[in-house]
Amino acid sequence: MVKFIDLMAGIGGMRLAFEQAGADCVFSSEIDEKNQKTYELNFGERPYGDICDINEYDIPDHDILITGLPAQAHSSIKNGKMIVKYGTLLYEITRILQAKQPRALLVETTGSLSHSHDKHINEMINVFKGLGYRTFHQLINAKGLVPQERNRVYIVGLKDAYNFEFPHIPEQGPALKTILEDYVDEKYTLSDKQWLHIQQRHRHPKLHARLADLNSITRPLLSDYIQNPNILIMSQNGRNPRRLTPRECARLQGFPDEFVIPVSDVVAYRQFGASSTVPVVRLIANEILRALKKDERLESCVKFTSEEQLLNYTKDIIGKSFKEIDKQNILQGNSKDKGRLGKVVETGFYGYQLNNRCEADFNELGIELKVSGFNKLRDGSWSAKERISLSMINYKKIIHEEFEFSRLISKNRKLLIIWYEYVKDAPYEDFIIRDFQLYDMSIDEPIIRNDFYSIKQMVVDGLAHELSEGQSVILGAATKGQKGQTAVQPNSPVPAPTRAFSLKNSFFRGVLRDHVQGIQREKRSIDFVTPEGFVWDKLKPYKGMSQMNILNQFIKRDKAKGIPKNVSKMVSDRVVGKDSELSIKHEVFSKSNFLIKNIPIREDNTPLEKATFSTLQISDFTSPWEDSEWKRFFEEVTFIYIAYIGLKDGQELKNGDRILDRIFKVTFSADEVEDFGKTYNMIKKAIDEKNIEFLPTASSDINGEYKLVIAPKGNAGGVYERFLEDKRETCFMLNKDFLYKKFNEAVTLY
Repeated sequence: MVKFIDLMAGIGGMRLAFEQAGADCVFSSEIDEKNQKTYELNFGERPYGDICDINEYDIPDHDILITGLPAQAHSSIKNGKMIVKYGTLLYEITRILQAKQPRALLVETTGSLSHSHDKHINEMINVFKGLGYRTFHQLINAKGLVPQERNRVYIVGLKDAYNFEFPHIPEQGPALKTILEDYVDEKYTLSDKQWLHIQQRHRHPKLHARLADLNSITRPLLSDYIQNPNILIMSQNGRNPRRLTPRECARLQGFPDEFVIPVSDVVAYRQFGASSTVPVVRLIANEILRALKKDERLESCVKFTSEEQLLNYTKDIIGKSFKEIDKQNILQGNSKDKGRLGKVVETGFYGYQLNNRCEADFNELGIELKVSGFNKLRDGSWSAKERISLSMINYKKIIHEEFEFSRLISKNRKLLIIWYEYVKDAPYEDFIIRDFQLYDMSIDEPIIRNDFYSIKQMVVDGLAHELSEGQSVILGAATKGQKGQTAVQPNSPVPAPTRAFSLKNSFFRGVLRDHVQGIQREKRSIDFVTPEGFVWDKLKPYKGMSQMNILNQFIKRDKAKGIPKNVSKMVSDRVVGKDSELSIKHEVFSKSNFLIKNIPIREDNTPLEKATFSTLQISDFTSPWEDSEWKRFFEEVTFIYIAYIGLKDGQELKNGDRILDRIFKVTFSADEVEDFGKTYNMIKKAIDEKNIEFLPTASSDINGEYKLVIAPKGNAGGVYERFLEDKRETCFMLNKDFLYKKFNEAVTLY
């Protein structure tokens, strides 16, 4: 399916038209909050706000950009060249076109192709031509499709040599009476005062001309209709004339009756008066889609008839830099958008036209192309740098999908992954492609299927806003789009962050490691036991026993030697398995961030000890939070806490006597991970300014402001000063109140 973005979207008239034509909207922007409300209720997602605040590289890839632009001055002449003025709407559109390079664009604007309007429209056309678009423009009157005179100029831009023709619009269209409601509330009838005012302003014959002819068409609907009803009023037998209702205005613009109008009449008149005429845009959309389909790929594209042919061809990419294969200069500029690397491979090496179709890149073989980076570690081994993003999660559609027939599987069953070596601070064009592999999702299908239905169930339960990557094993639900972007979920009024299916970074580290080591991965059996289920199956026979009683089942210890401090760890190592053994006993532990922790609790789940993580060092804080390893860790990690009762009936149970009770599965939501980012940024500030006062420590956070704090690993004094000297004596620790909350909402196995 062809993808488009909807900018300065209003209430979504252009989007509705393109969706009716069969295209898929992947991003929208609208600054007006009331317009956003109407848009969200009808399309299930709230548009981003001011287009000026949007990072162009955060916008998803798309085939078509659609927008409305006023016919006004957008540029100036400097040294004989036209310069698009910074801050104008055309400037904002231009920077997005330059960054994302969609195959087509559609702009609707007011004007008449004459006088001053002609100058501003030509200005837009010249800008689009300068960006490599072949342009077509036409003044279209909507009267052949809806019962109103409504002239708008439409500008179409197409990359490459696509042919395009504007659609034929009939001269004669429907009459006004076809859009009228059967019953109209009395409030839409003009008051005596309003009717008198109109009569005084417009004497015969002008007054008669103001009364709409139900068998003909009417004057254009304008956004100030509520202030000026005289432009469109209808006579009523024996009564004052009336204005159109909001629903009739919607019909006048070609909106279906299913389109929800959640705002007041005053706002609705403004919204529909300013909107696009849906049937006109739909016909133009059909022609744009038809033009794009004429040449989905470049003439130079390589066509493959077998996997073997594709893989043999791909061998030639090894050792090449992105600069060598960037034939369309996609990497020009200083953008950090890694998505451009995939476009370079797609166009420069395989010769495919840029596309955002729903089917796989090598659709005839059922193979999707992915380009991903790896870090080379000190020992020479490779570690996958990022998750593999798959397809967007449509909250409204997933509740009706089955795994085997889902868009996820239809597009991503097999992935051809091109691996490049990531070098910090190096330009993208200098990155070298080192290897490639074909990953078959069916190998891990039982786990991925389980993850899919786990994510689906969260959406069905109205909990899409609580999704996190850590809740699943291999297939994650990763946040996607600009920070703060949300979508409507079907069974809850709470907006949910937009998310995409992804294969976790921790999982793909294992996949890449096996590939480099030449390990042939075997297809899994249909039976799949979750890691937490695996752990509890091992522990369950010992529920209700003390730590030492369990340990004595495996080793006999001399009581005179006392209780070892790490008795809980000794128990879990013997019952469940040492960390190094878990990957052998249960493969998922080697492919995912599942970590086992031991903790004493009260009977009400209150933790009695702090929950700490691995030792911190200054090099952990060199990257911004968004790109940090710690952010990725907290997004993907799943903790399995083995809980021992340490306080019973008011009596403290000593270490060794604590009773095995249950396990908790703990993951972190997107909001919680962002809260952890506050801690990270404060530590980074303390390092940059060499000032420990900025450190959010367990002792300084008396008000519980931070869910995550920095804490000593031991009891030595001066540990925070030594942290700034890069002495590894500190660690992250979860706030106890926060951990108590997590235990009470966690998946618990008894």
